Amino acid sequence: MKNIKSKSRKIILILILSFVAFFPILTIIMTVPGMGIESLTFINSVEKQIKRIMPKNKFVFDPNHPLFEEMMEHVIKSSFKADALSTINFEDSQEKEQFYLKYSNYSDEWYEKYWAKKVENKEQIDLYDIGINFIEFDKSVAEEFQSFGFVNTGIQWIFKSGGLKEIFSKNTYEMSLKQQTVLNQDDYDEQMQYSGPGLNGIKVKHSIGTKIVNNKVWFLNTQIDSINFALKLTNPFVDKTLSKNQNIRYVTVNDLKLPNFTATLIFLRFSAVFIFFNILVIPGGIGLFLILKKKWEN
Repeated sequence: MKNIKSKSRKIILILILSFVAFFPILTIIMTVPGMGIESLTFINSVEKQIKRIMPKNKFVFDPNHPLFEEMMEHVIKSSFKADALSTINFEDSQEKEQFYLKYSNYSDEWYEKYWAKKVENKEQIDLYDIGINFIEFDKSVAEEFQSFGFVNTGIQWIFKSGGLKEIFSKNTYEMSLKQQTVLNQDDYDEQMQYSGPGLNGIKVKHSIGTKIVNNKVWFLNTQIDSINFALKLTNPFVDKTLSKNQNIRYVTVNDLKLPNFTATLIFLRFSAVFIFFNILVIPGGIGLFLILKKKWEN
């Protein structure tokens, strides 16, 4: 009987220590994904479509073509601007005033940083590389102007200055809900007003803002239109055998991963609370272990 009692006490002590050790590990595991994991899976689905639309080494701009500089400076540069401006809700005058100029300037700076020198040096530029650069641009805009949490792990967000306040903010939840909402694509497209494709690229005149899936479907399809326009006007690519009728399939909502930002945000909120429970659980568990161990030894 005494041996059974002694073994039971050892098991209890082991369980207490195991819980104290496992609880912080579990908490860290819970905080890692955050909204960033949803963004990552969405981005991967976008990248898959880019690889399908503009495969590497297929649409390579010919630097010796007479319209090379014009295509880059007007069409590609304006595409970065259209990508950013199309995420603004033009019907919200406050949002438009807050972001229109900032996005315009930021997209111009991005183009200058990554592409202007290549154009000046008359380098061959692969449309695939531009497509992948669009993804980096989107991530940068999201982190710079929207929320750090959209493109980083939950644990990075929690320990970022002001991160906890943002995580528990009502505005963050509402923004996440707006981003993940998916409309009928035809309805979304009808509400987008823009000029192009043409020699001046795509220029956004009116947008209802980011429903992130709808917005990206619209943007990718405008890039398909731009490729078709370029080939029918004058083939600006290195491969002169490219057909004027590429017949590239348009992107649909079903081609992209539908993110659930609000669910991961709520989960992260619980995880953030658990982090502070560790302040009680770890010392409390160790204290209980020492008290019981001393009591039973005596």
